[in-house]
Amino acid sequence: MALLAGCTLIAPLGGLSDALEGEGGPAGNPAQGSDGAPADAFLAADQGVVGPGEEAGPVPEGGSTSDAGGCTTLCACQNDTECPKGGVCANSLTVTPALYAAAGGASFCTLACCSSADCPAGTVCFASGAGGQYCVAPSWIGRSAPGTALGGAACSSDGACRSGLCASGQCADTCCSLASSSSQCAAGVCAFGAFPGRSFDTHFAPHCQAQTGSLGFGASCSSSSQCRGGLCYQSGGGGNCTNPCETSAECGPGNGCQFDQQGQDVYVACFPTPGSKADGLACTMDSQCAGYWCNSSSECTGACFRNSDCTVSGWYCRTEADTVPTGTYDVLVCGP
Repeated sequence: MALLAGCTLIAPLGGLSDALEGEGGPAGNPAQGSDGAPADAFLAADQGVVGPGEEAGPVPEGGSTSDAGGCTTLCACQNDTECPKGGVCANSLTVTPALYAAAGGASFCTLACCSSADCPAGTVCFASGAGGQYCVAPSWIGRSAPGTALGGAACSSDGACRSGLCASGQCADTCCSLASSSSQCAAGVCAFGAFPGRSFDTHFAPHCQAQTGSLGFGASCSSSSQCRGGLCYQSGGGGNCTNPCETSAECGPGNGCQFDQQGQDVYVACFPTPGSKADGLACTMDSQCAGYWCNSSSECTGACFRNSDCTVSGWYCRTEADTVPTGTYDVLVCGP
């Protein structure tokens, strides 16, 4: 029911509102399961994927299943119910055909993430460009076994970094909030740009990097390099700086953390919104909601990066399909 912001998010609110009429330009705690267990336990729990008389599906390359056929880290699955509560059964629509192929052409249980620090041991955070970031095996995206250093830290080898990737002398890792740069990055800021990964791991996404711009949210701009958040949202009427965000609250009054597109990649940033309804409240259209998303159950919700972003009891960070002119995306939003 919801639409990506793109050209459809026309909000006569002042500030960035004029910039939204044109084509889109462009720390937290470790993730926990529903019982409060750390992420390592979340994906390592035995969840009994295979039922009586059923056969287990193919195990993704780099993944595993337990001896009893239950779900372990990156195990094969057919739907979310076969994964631990709050997990996602990722398919080609969720993580892109390229990552799906690297995983051996099998759907797998995973966890939404802001950065690799949110992921179970031995896995890293991948920015899919399809509306979500997910914990995956580092070998699927050309990375090494992860170390401990956060994004932005100085490095000389991939193995020193929690993301398993050292690029141009700095640990390259995803993040999700400019406002939380100090907790998500060891140095620099959380800003937009092409992720400095290998092969297909180069989607437009927020990641820890050196700060280049100084202009804040809503400031007039002509180039993304002028903006602290790394994105100058361009339109026929000019450009305005916007920021990576994890929640609508950090965008300020009259604004929300919403989806938009840069080329074929879907990202989340602060934009003006006409709605003010909080997650979980009844809605009939996206424009009523602070997060600019009225879900398939007619409840307001919004983008998320981890389960802790979802404040409604019993809600988790899970996928919901959305179709726009450029295709169908499986984006991460809070929901039951």
